[in-house]
Amino acid sequence: MHFGSVCSGKSRTGRPAIDLLGQRFGRLLVVERVENDKRVDRPTWRCACDCGSEVTLHGGALRSGRNKSCGCFRRDRAGHLYRKHGLSKTPAYTMFYDARKRAQRFGVPFDITPDDILIPKHCPVLGIELNTGPREAAASLDRVRPEAGYTKGNIRVVSFRANRLKSDATPAELRLVLDYMEGRR
Repeated sequence: MHFGSVCSGKSRTGRPAIDLLGQRFGRLLVVERVENDKRVDRPTWRCACDCGSEVTLHGGALRSGRNKSCGCFRRDRAGHLYRKHGLSKTPAYTMFYDARKRAQRFGVPFDITPDDILIPKHCPVLGIELNTGPREAAASLDRVRPEAGYTKGNIRVVSFRANRLKSDATPAELRLVLDYMEGRR
């Protein structure tokens, strides 16, 4: 493997230093030879990183592959591990997360994303305003056909009350649900 021609200056072993000028090592481009590090007396290079910062490194660290950036690569990689998407506390994401858990628990299909959950201002079944206050008026994710699971085109956001009507509905409320299910509402 060839790392460059010999340049002026000596390495700590007394051999001529290898010229790394203009070579690229990962995100680093070697731009200048600088004075040897006094502590270890090794050939040292100033490098420009793709992120715009500069770093001074020993030639051996560059050639061995130990250093491929100014540190930005590690920060970028670590940042992706812990970075949140910014949706965690939104109602749509909460519905998405809960639906995913229910789909796993009950073995029903699941292929939605938080973007598929559109929350209207009013319940399309009962016409009541959806809010975060009383539970009856809270937004709830409805499966139009329960056996089809949480899939695109099979979910709608309705009020919690509309979603629960199967168990304790009045005849007027059932008519509203029937209109909704038949597409007349």
